[in-house]
Amino acid sequence: MKKVILLIACCVLASSCATTDRLTRAWPWGETSAGEERSPDRVNLWPLFYHDNEMTSVLWPLMDFDDRGFALRPLIAKDDHDWSLLYPLCGWSAEKKAGWVGPVWWDGSGNHGLFPLYDHYDGFTHIGPVWWDHDLGGHGLFPLYYHDKDFTYIGPVWWDNDYGSHGLFPLYFQSDSFTYIGPLWWNDEGGHGLFPLYAHDGEGGNRIVNFWWSGEDHGLFPLYGRFYASLGQVITHIGPIWWCHSWVGREFGIFPLLYYNGGKEGTFWLFPVYRHKWDKGYTRRSVLLGILADYKREGDSSHFSILQYLYRQERKDDHVTRDIFPFIKWDSGPEKGRFSFFWRLLSFERNGDRRGGHILFIPWGKRGE
Repeated sequence: MKKVILLIACCVLASSCATTDRLTRAWPWGETSAGEERSPDRVNLWPLFYHDNEMTSVLWPLMDFDDRGFALRPLIAKDDHDWSLLYPLCGWSAEKKAGWVGPVWWDGSGNHGLFPLYDHYDGFTHIGPVWWDHDLGGHGLFPLYYHDKDFTYIGPVWWDNDYGSHGLFPLYFQSDSFTYIGPLWWNDEGGHGLFPLYAHDGEGGNRIVNFWWSGEDHGLFPLYGRFYASLGQVITHIGPIWWCHSWVGREFGIFPLLYYNGGKEGTFWLFPVYRHKWDKGYTRRSVLLGILADYKREGDSSHFSILQYLYRQERKDDHVTRDIFPFIKWDSGPEKGRFSFFWRLLSFERNGDRRGGHILFIPWGKRGE
């Protein structure tokens, strides 16, 4: 059925090009009729009259014509091999052998139908709710009955011939490995339960309502939990407060406000006020997600900012650049330095032994390169 609906939509869109595509070419902002550059002799009195290369439109969108065809809307339109009459009531493509007249549709592959009462597409056919599919070997009465070589249902009763499973939806289900009757269930691994009050998974895991245990792990969801994670970690939580003991270091937090992971490599954050992350040769601090203040150091380089652009400082080795929004710039280094206020309203430059700059845009001294 989905294939049939998609096919009908494609036929409509393909044939509708006879009128809709022409509309976008018959105005000054559209594509020219053959993709040429705009003509220097074009006439633009749109929407009364427009002419560019081969495209001409009069009283847009009522009439237009070019080397592809013509349109006299809403009566008739032709665009290459596509035609439409009283669009959207009728349209067809002479090249694709596809089209429609009202609810009747057809295409060049022999598919046809009377939407939505009858459709035939490849091996699939339906007449109202009755359908059959020769390729699938199935038939049915939608939605009451379905049958193919693998699966059958009649209302809520169903069975699967391949896997031997069957059931009465949603009261009963049985397969090779799992069975349930209402809230009671069991599987071939020794698991069983009464949903949602009790469960045993067959591998040592148990739950009675919100209390659970498995080996040394246990908890009362979501108020309390204690379990062994990987790498020898023991994680415990009481409500949103949690802590972790492991050989890699200490971790604790209050979800989702606080997190701390100490050691040579670590993270500390107090959401959303402050965040600090560090590693060998690297550190990052930010206040209010970096909006209020942000600092990052990596090797011999660093970056610091206040309110993003109000104050910015970049350090690379011994060279430092500073910007104070909107007028002040200050660069400093062992050999060169420069300070300016409002560009050259007031500036000072240092380059080795040379000194110079500007006062009220008037240069002074020796600035050099």
